[in-house]
This record gives sequence, structure tokens and C-alpha cells, in this order.
Amino acid sequence: MGKAVAVDLATLDTFINEMAETDRQVASALVADAVVDGAPLEAAVTALLAPALMEVGRRWAAAEIGVSESQAAAALVRAALVHAGPSSIPTRQGSVAVGCPEGEAAELAAEMVAEVLG
Repeated sequence: MGKAVAVDLATLDTFINEMAETDRQVASALVADAVVDGAPLEAAVTALLAPALMEVGRRWAAAEIGVSESQAAAALVRAALVHAGPSSIPTRQGSVAVGCPEGEAAELAAEMVAEVLG
């Protein structure tokens, strides 16, 4: 079994609040701190980044935040994803194509899948 990510509700809430404050450095540090003892990027994505984006989407749908705030949050998640990702490209054979359905405007979910598979 893979190593876990130390993310509790307080960490998730803090990450979401930092996204709202658009503090890239603090948000990225929270992601880095969440990955414990070399846990895989997949754990950080499923325990922190994806739930945070779901909350941003919920807030946008409820008109609690606007488009610019949701886009700023997505940019922070993208930066945190890149920061938490592997520092080198693995030398594996084979490839996987990751894409979005036609008309999808939010490609960040596909980026998270590509980073995890990378």
C-alpha cells in the first residue's frame, strides 16, 4: 500500500483559505508539508488538491465567489501541483494520452491525472 498524505480537515480548510487569499507560496508550502515521507503525488492530489477544487467549484456554483476568484484558485492548485510533482521526468516506456471532453473549459483535472501518471 502507498504512503499516506497527512491531510486533515484543518489543513484542507487552511489550503482553501490560502487559495482565497491567492497566497501561492503558503498554498504550495501546505501541499509540500502534506506529502509525508515521500508519499506519491497521487495522495496529495486525491487528499488535498482535488477536494480543494471541489470546494472552490461548490462556492462558485453557490455564487459565494466569482469567476476571477475561482480562476485564481485554479492557478494556485496548478502551481502547487507542479511544485509537488517529481523533479525529473521518469524514463519509462509507453505513453498515455490524457484529454478533456469536447467543450470542457477546465483542463486542470486532466493535468492532475497527467502529473500522477507521469
